[in-house]
Amino acid sequence: MLPKNVISASEIPKPCYMKSSLIFLFSLFTAGSLWLVSCEPDPGEPKEPAKASIMGNWQWVNSISGWGGLSTPSPDSTVILKFNADSSYAISLNNQVKYTGPVHSFIAPYTDSLIVLNFDRNMSVHLIRIYQQSSITYFKNDTLRLYDYPVADGSSHLFIRKP
Repeated sequence: MLPKNVISASEIPKPCYMKSSLIFLFSLFTAGSLWLVSCEPDPGEPKEPAKASIMGNWQWVNSISGWGGLSTPSPDSTVILKFNADSSYAISLNNQVKYTGPVHSFIAPYTDSLIVLNFDRNMSVHLIRIYQQSSITYFKNDTLRLYDYPVADGSSHLFIRKP
């Protein structure tokens, strides 16, 4: 008879290689099947999602600045910022063009998603002042928000799309 703390060879649990192999093969089969299924595009989906464009007319709604508070156009004034397909812009007050010129964009070097518009000059029309470099901080099909770049206490300008 063996002492209590010693077990015999027949009492040692045997490893279950068959169960481990089956689990491994099942996992490999499942992963491979998911990979094959996920690689086929759905024929009903477009190949690329539609991209919104800032091209068109944008009416100024308001500006908020760290040093001047809220600015809104007077009731009898309309400021329109127009982006053209040829990389140019025009800004007008009550249908009279005040500034035109080229505009280009770049990605801010310290981020991978902040788009900066580079106008050819600083502009001041009515109660709005747009810096030569303005970042797009918010954009949807009908709303655009520009922010003075790279000014920490700059102004934020809200525009809505106009037909």
